[in-house]
Amino acid sequence: MNIKLKLVVGIGLLLSYQACLAELIFYPLLHKTPAELTQPISELLQPGETVIAGPNELILRLEPQHVEEIKSLIDRLDQPSHRLLIYVSHQRQLNQQSQGYDGQAQLQAGLSNKPSLQGGIKVYRTRDTENDQSKQSIQVLEGHTAYISTGVSQPNITTDIIQHDSHAHISSNTYYKEHSSGFYITPRLSKDSVILDMSPWSGSAPSHDGTSNFNRASTVIRSRLNTWTELSNANQWSEQGSSKILGQTNKATKNSNSIWIKVVDLDTDLNN
Repeated sequence: MNIKLKLVVGIGLLLSYQACLAELIFYPLLHKTPAELTQPISELLQPGETVIAGPNELILRLEPQHVEEIKSLIDRLDQPSHRLLIYVSHQRQLNQQSQGYDGQAQLQAGLSNKPSLQGGIKVYRTRDTENDQSKQSIQVLEGHTAYISTGVSQPNITTDIIQHDSHAHISSNTYYKEHSSGFYITPRLSKDSVILDMSPWSGSAPSHDGTSNFNRASTVIRSRLNTWTELSNANQWSEQGSSKILGQTNKATKNSNSIWIKVVDLDTDLNN
């Protein structure tokens, strides 16, 4: 047997010997899913070691001297997820202020042909306030994504007429326009705060001119537990004015849309 062949056979025997030393372990999980722990465990394995997600367990091939360390790590990660109650509030406030004056005048001629002027001035000031607030809440396990949406689905009917010689074919289709508010959110606890990956939105039904109001946001924030936090605030201002010979009008409008969020840890509240 030449030297090269001896080297190949020796390497093969060494690898087979090392494979025989590795232990195959089926480690059951109590709280987390195997998919949740596969990635963090795999990052700490030695070369040649493996981890696979089973139905309700992790399937590991580990070096004997590494077994207890990996088992201890799995036990630390395999903890029950906290139940979180998430509140989202959409607040809309519309303020309109108008002020101005209107005047009337009348020119009369007397017997002496001398003109006389009669009139009056009306000064006015008005203020309208409109508040719209909607709240939504949902319970979710820490680290999982929740989705909630409420609103109105408005039907719209279209009619098509196709003419064939002296005959006409009429068909109609119905499609729905959704006007809703809701959010996607994934919470993760961090001591007495929570990290939120979320995308809330809100929208109103169209007005008589076909326009509608909406508010959207997408962000990752850190918020304290049991505390309302303002996620977004969008303001719109507009001013209008007109004047004439005996009249003047000024109108100012402010439209404010904001989103607030609060997270409550149900398991911590129960323990306290």
